[in-house]
Amino acid sequence: MMGMLIDQLCEATAEWSKRSGREVNSLTWHVMMVTGGFGHYDTVDKVDIATVPPEQRAKLTGRQEGGYYTLAQMKNWLERMNDQMMMAEDFIVVSIIREIERTYERESETYAKQIGMMRQVAEGLKGKMVDPSQRAAFIRKMDEASQQDGSPPDSFDESEMQNLITSFEHSSIPSLNDQKERQVALDSWRAVTAPILDLDNLEKARKEDLTRRFRLDQ
Repeated sequence: MMGMLIDQLCEATAEWSKRSGREVNSLTWHVMMVTGGFGHYDTVDKVDIATVPPEQRAKLTGRQEGGYYTLAQMKNWLERMNDQMMMAEDFIVVSIIREIERTYERESETYAKQIGMMRQVAEGLKGKMVDPSQRAAFIRKMDEASQQDGSPPDSFDESEMQNLITSFEHSSIPSLNDQKERQVALDSWRAVTAPILDLDNLEKARKEDLTRRFRLDQ
């Protein structure tokens, strides 16, 4: 029998996904990154870029390009940290809960700053677009980067630059729905993890963890 807190965290993660409307995999990816699990597991459902026509590669999502980590992988990794690396279960779980909470706090609080940044990028690109030398230099730089990703020469042109500007302009438009979703993600996380952080629950889990790992009952 492995740790009760890790089980509770996995259950809370699934519940958070239902309440927030966000995918479980967005959270498992974060956990695997900050705990080092990414170096021990392969992502699943990763698209083989070599099989995708060059003209279709720009349409791939980040998840398609990089794949994702499952909840089962995250659970297995946390259990390994607890069992093989002898890290205290309550330390692992509480640290993760606080890390995710801080992330969603920042996400909610910095929304206005991110909108402003997107607007600045869009304006900067529009400035380059109207200047022939700057436009040519930017297109050349982006085309070279595209070739490194496997795209043929001249894949990034003026129309692609305009599409990029349009994308940043769209992202710079404040959205009440986006703001609400960020707050819901934070509030939902706090709600589903509150029972885990209950002091009685943590104390019980610590005793079980110590007994299991150090066999204090023998």
